[in-house]
Amino acid sequence: MKERKYFLLIRNMTRLEFAWLKEDGIKIFLPSYMPMDRFKKISTESELVYGETPELCMNILKNKYEDYGVFYLNISYISCENYKLTEFELSEQPDIVAAFVCIPKNIPEYKQKPDFYREYQVCFTLQKYYNDFKSWEMYVVDENFSKNDIIDHHFFISVDRRYFTADKEFFKKCRIKYGIPQIELSVAKHIMNKKHLSERCIYKLTPEFMKKIRQKKKEVIGAKNAK
Repeated sequence: MKERKYFLLIRNMTRLEFAWLKEDGIKIFLPSYMPMDRFKKISTESELVYGETPELCMNILKNKYEDYGVFYLNISYISCENYKLTEFELSEQPDIVAAFVCIPKNIPEYKQKPDFYREYQVCFTLQKYYNDFKSWEMYVVDENFSKNDIIDHHFFISVDRRYFTADKEFFKKCRIKYGIPQIELSVAKHIMNKKHLSERCIYKLTPEFMKKIRQKKKEVIGAKNAK
């Protein structure tokens, strides 16, 4: 039996980028003055801001977090029926306020390029996370899985289970050049195509992981046959 040299590792970049925001010390509060259950997903804090209006909530946060830039997270666009997407805008003025975002002023990237950091590092990340944007990175690695052992990688944006030409070419290279079995590529696609993002950020498709997948599949089939 030929010994395997390379394996797949996939990272859910949508969830990782949101986690990195929290590591940077970003605080996202929901207001208490209206039911905002649908936006609990993007909140980093268990406590609410207790003010009767967005302006009062903003004043409370500015007084409490003097070393932070505090912004309204406005809903700038909510699509209807066929195209479901919610867009956000970070602003110093309230509009339709979904939450409040507090950014530490000492973050190096924020100090250097505040507008860019607000728009792309924070606002766009929250928008992708809220909308379950399918953003993944796939790595070909050896058995050690260390950063120095990355053999190849590719960035995926999965849209309705369709892949672009470059994506298909990378899958082909994984099979032919790196000896990745088709079953493992199929499992990777299944993980990336799930309707809702898993809590898990990183998957290593090791033989042990694949064994668990096969066992789970057998259990599901057995349960169906038993009915």
